[in-house]
Amino acid sequence: MWFIITMLLSYVLIMASQLLPKRRALLTTNFILRSWSFLWGLLIGLRYRSRGKRPDLDAQPMVVVTNHNSFLDTPVSYVNLRGAFRTLAKRELIRTPVMGSIFQASGIMVDRSSAESRKESFDRMVKALSEGTSLLVYPEGTQNRTRELLQPFFDGAFKAAVAAQVPVQPIVTVNARQLMPQAKFLKLKPGVIVQVFLEPVPTDGLSESDVEELKERVRSLMWDQLAELDPKFPD
Repeated sequence: MWFIITMLLSYVLIMASQLLPKRRALLTTNFILRSWSFLWGLLIGLRYRSRGKRPDLDAQPMVVVTNHNSFLDTPVSYVNLRGAFRTLAKRELIRTPVMGSIFQASGIMVDRSSAESRKESFDRMVKALSEGTSLLVYPEGTQNRTRELLQPFFDGAFKAAVAAQVPVQPIVTVNARQLMPQAKFLKLKPGVIVQVFLEPVPTDGLSESDVEELKERVRSLMWDQLAELDPKFPD
């Protein structure tokens, strides 16, 4: 009930904000989503925490990557991140009532089944970074429904970081799956979600031939941190 009420109010405000100039519209949308995430969490007993140094995305655009175990990964990211950023999201989400329009206003949509769409989305990612807008990417591509700490990563986030010569900011999100497995709202439980901000990984001087090594380096850093903080996964 609280999700529907607060999200519908946010939807109206976000749609109105699209009348603003492009960057102001994005900043306003992010602020609304941050406020919604905090308010909804407060109403249902979710608390958001962070550890480590949070980046100043206005001072330095980055490709922010985090693990993806639950719907809750999104609200905790909006609470903890500051500055202009867009989220990379699956094009299929556009068909979702209300949420589809919000994803379009706040994200970059990609159809992974289409090579043309992937190229178009990649170009938009690099353009956004070059214009000072950061990206939030779930490099696993979809929610992790396995018992592994991380699924294999896709290349896109790391190719974009190298192309734009911006750092990769790894984050590990802890306890989201335990509080809400996948999209099972009826199993949502109150509790604390923690995001740990690791040291940014620079891409200065790297080329496309270094993307695989960069990807595996970031995945290894995140895996080690998750193994330390979040070793237990529910059945």
